[in-house]
This record gives sequence, structure tokens and C-alpha cells, in this order.
Amino acid sequence: MAEKSARHLESRMSQLRALLSLEPNISDRVRSASKMAAVNGENVVDAKTKVWTQSQDLTLLQKVENHLQSSERVKHRYVKDIVWSEIAFEDFDEHDVHKRFNTLTSKIRKMRTAKEILEDAKQKVTEKEDTRKSRKRKREEKDPTFPKTPLTSYLIFCEEKRPRLAQKYPNLGSKELMTKLAKKWQKLSDQKKKKYQDIYAENREKFDHDMTKYFIEHFPDEKPPKSAFNLWSESKEKEIKKDRPDISQKKLNKKVKKYWEKLEESEKEKWEKKAKSEVRKYIKKMKKKL
Repeated sequence: MAEKSARHLESRMSQLRALLSLEPNISDRVRSASKMAAVNGENVVDAKTKVWTQSQDLTLLQKVENHLQSSERVKHRYVKDIVWSEIAFEDFDEHDVHKRFNTLTSKIRKMRTAKEILEDAKQKVTEKEDTRKSRKRKREEKDPTFPKTPLTSYLIFCEEKRPRLAQKYPNLGSKELMTKLAKKWQKLSDQKKKKYQDIYAENREKFDHDMTKYFIEHFPDEKPPKSAFNLWSESKEKEIKKDRPDISQKKLNKKVKKYWEKLEESEKEKWEKKAKSEVRKYIKKMKKKL
């Protein structure tokens, strides 16, 4: 019975991969497959929240599926039976993967086996991505100046490696090539992944800047996000005024500027992170106005 269930799960995974397969011209199609929740306005990166890409969502579901297949009683296994420490991967610990799985299955009827819930979760992830891509296409058709979403580190890797892989395996279709690329990415060391993560971080910073500029130009009445200096100076001005309530604004501005110039880089970095968080909150808010 377990063998029959395993074959059924494998069949469902094949259908899922077919839904997610990319066209041979990855440079255009891969952009619409990019899945960064922060860019999509769903999450803000902070100390308590981690952003999940669509690729990572599918990896999570695949690991849950593999975990279920390893059980002799897979047909009757429930979510409470899953050992989440065995599902953890990349930077996501057992609590992260458990929380994300609960999020993905939040609107799915729970009084069923883990296998049944898993099938609905995979369908939900793919349908959500299809809806997001449709909205993105409509938005870009309306305004071609709207900044393009940057590729994730994984998709940057695929874009770089796919041409050579396609040349090496000319008889493989797009789906099979993407499967090979996914396996290569999973085996890649953290040190080698960092190259692509750094490229993404740089592209993401430019995207946030371009998005902020776009919204400021198109929604001039909305309050723009504050810079690191502005966030820091607000607290510093209060501190100075507390000791010198009669200080003029001109002198206050000069003092604040001098304090900022002398501030240690490590302290400035903290305020830069806060400013980035403010920018992403602003982008999330403004995207709702489109």
C-alpha cells in the first residue's frame, strides 16, 4: 500500500513540475517566475520574519513529501506525526518550516491525512504564482516604466547555467532541464551560493530604489520613506532638545550633522537596516494603490 501511495505522490509531483516548467527562452520567462514575497508586498524582512520564494515553498513541500514517503504508514500519517527537524533546510530551522507549512495550508481543510493536505498545498502554491504573474503582466502592459522584479539568487543561477546544460543535453525538454538545475542548486555549497545571493542583494537594492522613485513621482502627496540619517536624527534631536530646550533650529541641525559624521559605522549600519525596512513597508503600502 505504501508503494502504491508513493507512486501516486510521484505522479502528482510530475504534474506540479509540468505546471512550473519554464520556456526555453529563460531570460524573459524566468522573470515572471520570480517569487520574492517582500517584492510581492507580502512580507517585510526583519529579525522575526524570513522571506520565502516560490522555489523554497516547493522545496519545503517536496521535503515533506519525501518525509511522508519514508514512512511505512504514509497513507494514514497526519501532520502532527511529521518530524520537522528532518524537514529543515538552508537557513530555515524546524520552527521556520513548520510555520511556513502552516501558512501554506492555512485555508486547507485540516481533518485529513498529511498526504491529502500536501496535495492541496502544492496546488495552492502554483495557483497563487499564476495569479501573481497575471497581475504583473497587466501592470507592465499598463505602464512599461514600472520597475521589473529582480531575479532571485536561484533564478540567476539558472539563467547562467541553463545554456551550457541545454547544449550538453540537447534532447532534454525545458522541464527536465529545470529539474537538473534544481538538483545542482541544492548540491551547491553555501560559499558558492553566496555569489548569486550577492548579485540578488545588489539588484534588490536597486529595485527598491527604483520602486521608491517611481511611487514618489506617481504619488507625490504620499509621505516618502525616511533615510537612515532622518530616522537617527529624529531621536538625536529629542535628546539634544531635552538638555538644551532653547537651541535654535539652525544650531540644532549643525550639531546633529556633526554627531552623524562621528557616528561609528556599525551604528550607522543599524540605521541603514531600519531605513531599508521602512522602504519595503512603503513599497508594500504603495503597491496596494496600483
